[in-house]
Amino acid sequence: MTMEIENVVNVKLLFFAQSKELAGTKESSILLPKKLSYNQLLNIITESYNLQAIKNNILLAKNEEVCDEAIDIEINELDMDHLQLTADKLSVDAISELVVDDSCGAVSIFVGTTRDNFDGKKVLRLEYEAYEPMALKAMKAICTEIRDKWPAVHGIAIYHRLGNVPCREASVVIAVSSPHRRESLDAVSLCIDLLKAKVPVWKREVYADAAPAWKENVECAWSIDHIDKSLIQINVSDEELQQRIQNFIERKREQVNISNIHDFIPGKEDDQTEDTCARVCNEWGPQTVSDFSQPEPAASGLPASGVPTASGLPAAIAERVLSVEKFLNIGPKSQKEPDEPEQKPAMNFIFSAEDIARKIEQLERMDSM
Repeated sequence: MTMEIENVVNVKLLFFAQSKELAGTKESSILLPKKLSYNQLLNIITESYNLQAIKNNILLAKNEEVCDEAIDIEINELDMDHLQLTADKLSVDAISELVVDDSCGAVSIFVGTTRDNFDGKKVLRLEYEAYEPMALKAMKAICTEIRDKWPAVHGIAIYHRLGNVPCREASVVIAVSSPHRRESLDAVSLCIDLLKAKVPVWKREVYADAAPAWKENVECAWSIDHIDKSLIQINVSDEELQQRIQNFIERKREQVNISNIHDFIPGKEDDQTEDTCARVCNEWGPQTVSDFSQPEPAASGLPASGVPTASGLPAAIAERVLSVEKFLNIGPKSQKEPDEPEQKPAMNFIFSAEDIARKIEQLERMDSM
């Protein structure tokens, strides 16, 4: 019988009495079509496990119910996810046995136990509690995620203990089987990380010489360490909010005021900073000083600060412009100095090569005379 892979499921078979002796095993896994008749299923099993001698004596049952020979058998996907929350002591051997299969060459196991110390304090025991229905759904979702990521994974067992867990005893056991070791090792590692991050199980540490404390997993999705600090909201009164806004504005004004101190007198030494800086009231930019009504004493024949000049510029800006013009010697001249000699315009002369040769010849004749 040829079967397409999308139409088959992995089925766990159990053998009893003589069928167990002839098959040579008490259980096995086999790929079967999702729907087939009773006789088709019987033929596949007897041929695959050497049971032809007792074919007429075999009784087939599915999910603890005897199959009707007249009705086609529909087989759902085998659930190989073993999940449990229990107050009983966990057995690593029993849990690992749940995922063992003839088709698998690797079983990877993680065991989390209670240690006897934390942050210098002696730990007596751990106490666990869980929202069990939600926790089991979250554990099932973890199994689904693992199977999507590693389809070769065969069995997954996640057992978590509740109640009191003394030191050295296991609080969680995870077992994963797969045909090769890489899938099971990676799956176990992801499984414990997701378990701590997503499953609603709470842990309290009980100390010998300190008050008990509820502990938070660093992987926990609702841990404060995982929250973007920019998303944290703080509730304050309107008065407090206005005060914070005002404080912010004042700080920004101080920063702008500092940036408004400019060098405007050139030619001074670096150690004479008291003579090379002035505060400029910038009327055309961010305004941080609004009082221009008090004129400052005029200096160097310039108008007082805050008083508009003939050019229409504020006095402080006009002062800077004049300083720059003076430094670059590009300022306009109001009148010609009386003692300054009149300069004649420069004249340009153009000579050809013949003119130069003729002039040289003339000079040589003059030397020979």
